[in-house]
Amino acid sequence: MNLLKSLCVAILFYSPLTHCEVSKEVSSLWRDVVLATHERNYGAVINKIESINKNKVLNSSEQNVIDQQLDTVVALAGLYDGRKDAIDIDKLVAEHTVMKATRFIKELAPQNNIIMINEAHHDPLHRHFTSKLLLPLYKEGFRYFAVEGLDNEKMNEKGYINPDSGIYTNEPEYAALINYAMKLGFKVMSYDASSDDREIKSAKNIIKKSLAIDKNAKILIHCGYGHIKEDKDWLAFELKKLTGINPLTINQTDFPRIINKAKYKETHGINDGFVLVDKTSRQAYSKKPNQYDFNVFHLSPQYVNQRPSWYLDEHKTLVFNKAWCKESFPCLIEVERKSYTDAVAFDRYLLRTDTTEPLTLRVPKTAFYISTYDEHGKLIKKSELN
Repeated sequence: MNLLKSLCVAILFYSPLTHCEVSKEVSSLWRDVVLATHERNYGAVINKIESINKNKVLNSSEQNVIDQQLDTVVALAGLYDGRKDAIDIDKLVAEHTVMKATRFIKELAPQNNIIMINEAHHDPLHRHFTSKLLLPLYKEGFRYFAVEGLDNEKMNEKGYINPDSGIYTNEPEYAALINYAMKLGFKVMSYDASSDDREIKSAKNIIKKSLAIDKNAKILIHCGYGHIKEDKDWLAFELKKLTGINPLTINQTDFPRIINKAKYKETHGINDGFVLVDKTSRQAYSKKPNQYDFNVFHLSPQYVNQRPSWYLDEHKTLVFNKAWCKESFPCLIEVERKSYTDAVAFDRYLLRTDTTEPLTLRVPKTAFYISTYDEHGKLIKKSELN
């Protein structure tokens, strides 16, 4: 029943409308993406999508669907590479003061009751950054955390998120974000509505679960892409219209990674997300000021044994023993806490080919399992470690 619900949600929320411009073969791939979160056959699904992308003549609508499907499953498999398409913004930086984004947002928190921050659904760093906001915002009185992609709120009872909670939330960094919010004491809320008027119904759901209970509620909303827009009938617009509260809207998606990490760290003391503050007005830079308040910029990450350093920071790590794949590639590796085997994986990585390059996993500080699976999700080996 839970899997059937996930399939329905995928069609309603995550996939573009399957109209006549998109073939049945392409639109039905969303079902494969959803099933992969349960069957662990990420390797087969990625290969299938890449094969269609390479060998079929696709129209623009189909290409858009294929790109979204591939981005989603690549992120779920731990393969997103944040180094690609990095840009230089030296001219923009020269015109502004570089400031750590968490500090800037914390300073704005007292005068804002609703803060909205967006993500690209294929980029776990955006979730990691939001996790850095949780503690400072909690200290400023924020108690409600509304999350896009949640199908239910059962995790508030369990204290941790499991694979039946949604599709995007099956990505380990997203799960870690939600688990940390619950640990701090946030009330984590699902809000997505399955209808054409998704934005207004989503806004009403958030209000019902927060402001209708506590008129002074302070709410953090983590959502995708355009839902932070204030100039059109998006979620931010509807919330403002219904509540009279002007949300603070933060964009992480309009710029790719910024190059020259060493320069920013040495010159500005920045090794995390940053904002560009106008030297006169003290307002943070917004690429689209009519749509959202400001941009958060992220640096192109350094990589350690195939993993971005930010993903491994503050975690116990382990160099993976490739022999556990028993020469079966692609090989899916999952780390799970021994005491929470029904939770979303603590770490997940799809080793697509046999390579001599080491692979580092992040692992819990307590007892855990490492499991390997073949291309089709069949268990190869499961080991308990401490």
